[in-house]
Amino acid sequence: MKKNKLLIRFGIICAVLLSMYAVLRISGGLQFYQTPTSGNSPGIEPNSYIFVSNWVSYERFDFVCYEAEDPFIGHSTFTHRLCGIAGDTVQIINGDLFVNSENVDKTLNVKHNYVVPQYSSFKIRKLDGVEYLGRTIDYIDSVILAIPLNDIPANFQARQIIDDPHFKVHEQFPSEWTMDNFGPMVLDEGEIFLLGDNRNNSLDSRSNGLSSESDIVGVVLNK
Repeated sequence: MKKNKLLIRFGIICAVLLSMYAVLRISGGLQFYQTPTSGNSPGIEPNSYIFVSNWVSYERFDFVCYEAEDPFIGHSTFTHRLCGIAGDTVQIINGDLFVNSENVDKTLNVKHNYVVPQYSSFKIRKLDGVEYLGRTIDYIDSVILAIPLNDIPANFQARQIIDDPHFKVHEQFPSEWTMDNFGPMVLDEGEIFLLGDNRNNSLDSRSNGLSSESDIVGVVLNK
């Protein structure tokens, strides 16, 4: 008899937990995603699992998930940092993000691409968060590394790549704008501007166009 009561209680607990999980999933109160790319590194590393909720109010510079159209993969759910909301003036100057005339990259550990002499690259390639992108014919005896700004050693020989011609902004923006020199632009009501922390290796609002607040699926909870 006692064993039967324990089984009944266990069954009730499992049923309650399953019901709560179903409600959270259906309502968007708790969702799970895996980030397959390094577009948000070092903030969110590739292949990380994130927990997302639409029960939490988003704030500027939160990571959010949102629906958008990508020129390569079509409609999908993306994860990027919410860097601008309605009324904000956003601008990127030589790779640095300014929101309402304030350089916010000073408080964010974002990545940029650098040309590094091959002979001196091996030491820094061992650091956490550094991404080796290979060699190109444009840079003889050098390699390209994506390096978090906070991890660049003092006196390290590296040249930041600015306005890489391989990366184009969306057709809705003026043709003279680039991924590293963008704006200034004032966001209208309902518009949002999203960026990946891995600035030279992210398909975000610069390449895909602006998104709307209504596109937001939820806020990333574990970042």
